[in-house]
Amino acid sequence: MYGPDVATGGAVSTAEQWLIRLLWLHAALSVLFVAMAWRDGIVEDADLRFVVNTTAKDGLFAVISVVAALDARRRLDLVLLLIAAYVFLVVGELLELLFADPPKVMTLPADSGSATYLLAWMGGDIVFIALFFFLYRAAKSRR
Repeated sequence: MYGPDVATGGAVSTAEQWLIRLLWLHAALSVLFVAMAWRDGIVEDADLRFVVNTTAKDGLFAVISVVAALDARRRLDLVLLLIAAYVFLVVGELLELLFADPPKVMTLPADSGSATYLLAWMGGDIVFIALFFFLYRAAKSRR
């Protein structure tokens, strides 16, 4: 049996409630991205490395998010793993923009240039870093 009072052993703060909602949203988006990668691999002949790495990364994101959401108070530090993973993603995206010649975009939005595509994903990753960081700090300070 799961729920805020059962899983955490007490009343859940507003910050923890928002963090739990964000973790569930993040898990759902991660599962969606896995499905989209499989679709791109089957229909669009996307690069095998993209499909496999996206499956692993987003699958792990979903698992970590669900585990943290089910017991946000006890497993709050899992949010730090998500933040670190997103920092690594942003660093990789920056390196790709600065030093590589990114290939043609094969996923949605496929009509964008590779630099625009990477900047859009980087922006989304930075939003997740900020949201997870501020909600983590707020939930941690309520303890």
